[in-house]
Amino acid sequence: MAVDPELDAGRIFAGSEGNPLFALELARASALGAQTANESLDSLLDERLEGLSAHARELLPWAAALGRSFDPELLALMRNTSSTELLHALEQLERHGVVRAASAPARRGRRGVPNPFRAPLSQ
Repeated sequence: MAVDPELDAGRIFAGSEGNPLFALELARASALGAQTANESLDSLLDERLEGLSAHARELLPWAAALGRSFDPELLALMRNTSSTELLHALEQLERHGVVRAASAPARRGRRGVPNPFRAPLSQ
């Protein structure tokens, strides 16, 4: 996601208290028109995830625990999930910007969980 250059960077920085992950989520929410004055990082992440199916939300902590990148087949084995269900959930997570496909050819098929989601979800 690109950050809108029209956003008030000073307000975003102050609201995030210098936390870069929080700043990115505040910028994303602000760009979508959300009022973020009293938002916490947890509430911003919750809002971002609320549109996901239960299955996609259940997979996310497991994906986060596997680290910055993970093998979808390993995730399917860990959760005893069919390939079809897994692909459906991963597509949903990608559409919501929660995971992204790895771009390096050596990581073909791998997915990654960006930093804003890994720390809160792997706790």
